[in-house]
Amino acid sequence: MSVSVGENYKKLLVTGASGRLGSNLVKRLTEEEGVAVRSFLLPNDPAAHSLDGLDTERVYGDLCDEAAVAAAVDGVDAIVHCAAVMGAPRGGMTPHRFFDINVRGTFNVFQAAADRSDTIRKIVYISSTAAYSVETAGPVIHEDDELRPPRLYGLTKAANETMARIFQFQTGIPMVVFRPNYIMACDEILGFGRSAVVMGVLAGAARDPRTTMYTPDATDAAVAAVRAAVEGDGSRRCVPRNPGGRPWTWHVTDVRDCVAAVVLALERDTADGGTFNIAGPKPARWDEVVPYLCGKLGETYVELTVPALWHFEFDLSRARDRLGYDPQFTPERMIDDALAFRAGKDIGVIPPAIPH
Repeated sequence: MSVSVGENYKKLLVTGASGRLGSNLVKRLTEEEGVAVRSFLLPNDPAAHSLDGLDTERVYGDLCDEAAVAAAVDGVDAIVHCAAVMGAPRGGMTPHRFFDINVRGTFNVFQAAADRSDTIRKIVYISSTAAYSVETAGPVIHEDDELRPPRLYGLTKAANETMARIFQFQTGIPMVVFRPNYIMACDEILGFGRSAVVMGVLAGAARDPRTTMYTPDATDAAVAAVRAAVEGDGSRRCVPRNPGGRPWTWHVTDVRDCVAAVVLALERDTADGGTFNIAGPKPARWDEVVPYLCGKLGETYVELTVPALWHFEFDLSRARDRLGYDPQFTPERMIDDALAFRAGKDIGVIPPAIPH
């Protein structure tokens, strides 16, 4: 069954509402779907201005504050849980605090919903492809691939996915889990193809014996060769290929496609209980995207041969079949819109207040 969000729900809670996905989801829900939205924000949230001009109720609290979360959940009939600390603990944050926010905070959201299971009709949980062991999976990553996250962020996402399934079993509340890959908004795609990324990937993943990129004897020489080829300029763009000539590939996601996927999950009961990869309509091949981007910017790029292949591609057939997910934003279209945004054009997207 499929109905519009505005017809199906009286009020939605969006956690992490000031973030890259959250703010653009609130914008879509309030301006196009006609549904009331309660936005859950951190006290003194530095990104709260992302919601300026949007007709949304703002409530403030810490995910680890059970009372604040319960108050935010009270009176809504669906939840989109976006809030999380991304990346790795930094700025003095301990791994324990990182885990508490991402996992105990998510438990608080799910428990508050469980306490109101007679009124909560659906929860969409925003997980991440970081829950996979993406450096060793492939060549195309499917939702049923084993979850072996190599870092703490992915661990917290995998743990929360398990928790979501158990809460669904215990309460009957339909849960939908999304695994988007590297969401971008506005002009963020214009950072694509930097040689500094290549050097970082080679120096990091290539020293990890768990990865398919493990080349310890060649890593130092490869990084030195990249640095020499770009004359030490990490901002210089490049097209890296493995010794067999295959280009690196990265499957990025435009925030507008991810927002559209969330709306579909709220509309369609065929999404209930499902886990879905969410990404753009095609992987971004460096040998296609970098020349296109450089042509638009009037830049040059360097062709490189490196000892390892960095390849990301996510199977989207489940999202297409069960959600009707039809991503629209290719890397080239993202670049065109990014340049329009840089030129001052309104592309209908709220820019991220905090960059990746």
